[in-house]
Amino acid sequence: MSHEISRHRGSRDDSTPLGRSRHVPLRHDPPLAPRNAFLVAHDRLQVLAQIARGPAVVAVAVAPDGRVVDSALVEDGRALLMGRHSRCGLRLSSPMAALRQLAVLVRKEENAMVTRVWDLDTGVPFITEDGQRNAAVIADGPLYFSVHGYGIWLVPADLSAGWSGRAQDTWEALPGRVFVDRRPPGRGTQAPGEASARFSPGSTPHNAEEISHVTGVGAPLVLGDPDSIEIGWGTLRLSHRGRRLRHEVSAERLERGVLIGRYERCGLEIKAEPEISRVHALLVKIGADVWAIDAASTNGLWRGDMAVRAEPLRHDDTLRLGRTVTLQWTRRELAEA
Repeated sequence: MSHEISRHRGSRDDSTPLGRSRHVPLRHDPPLAPRNAFLVAHDRLQVLAQIARGPAVVAVAVAPDGRVVDSALVEDGRALLMGRHSRCGLRLSSPMAALRQLAVLVRKEENAMVTRVWDLDTGVPFITEDGQRNAAVIADGPLYFSVHGYGIWLVPADLSAGWSGRAQDTWEALPGRVFVDRRPPGRGTQAPGEASARFSPGSTPHNAEEISHVTGVGAPLVLGDPDSIEIGWGTLRLSHRGRRLRHEVSAERLERGVLIGRYERCGLEIKAEPEISRVHALLVKIGADVWAIDAASTNGLWRGDMAVRAEPLRHDDTLRLGRTVTLQWTRRELAEA
């Protein structure tokens, strides 16, 4: 569960129009540069890191005018949603922001806290520190990106808790960031695996442990037509008011993620169902597991009577979206080569 600085949040209707669908063009001030945003966020990052009970990542959003607008402590194995919706763990109040703009998943993998970030197919990619537009990234250390004028830092709590002295000194001691592009070839991308930039603010790392890798990966994909032929890594069966659909889903689609919801931008669209949020959930393959992430939905993601926030699915599992939609996942048993 993400922990946030205390603040009352009233309820908000899920039907509020997305910022990008407005007819009047909206403008925002440019975000603070990574260094300036870090200097503003420094104290909040440190305070939240010191209350972490275990492995975690601290997230802080900074407005263009230099204010910390929200922050959250995201524990190992937990998700954080960013956007305008009142259910989001980190609120981006700009009218340009989508109700659900970004999803973050934090996991301890080997000796590093790994942060995964997905744009929820809003049409507005976030911009990482190297100036690249991204729909999804994986970072094994500090990560900065901007979206809709907000500068956002995500920093492992164990790193933040050990800071002392001035924010400027801490900035200069941050691990250098190396950016790697593993997005599928296409417009604006370079060769997969090519390192695009190295940032070593103020100091040169002395060993590999002082390097943070930020890897750009592909955006979530749309599923094929129901019952379409695809080399399936697993099967999704959707039951909704007497209608049943079946999708064979490849490992590639799952690795990039599948959005589920009633909005047309979702890879698995559930039309005209008020129980389902515009973007309700994200399914994504990480390692050998498929994770289900509740995208701050209004009516929740459930396994039986237990709410699912971010959990790996069993090989044969059934989830409920709200009260009316059932999603069954079956992992295909593949013969070893």
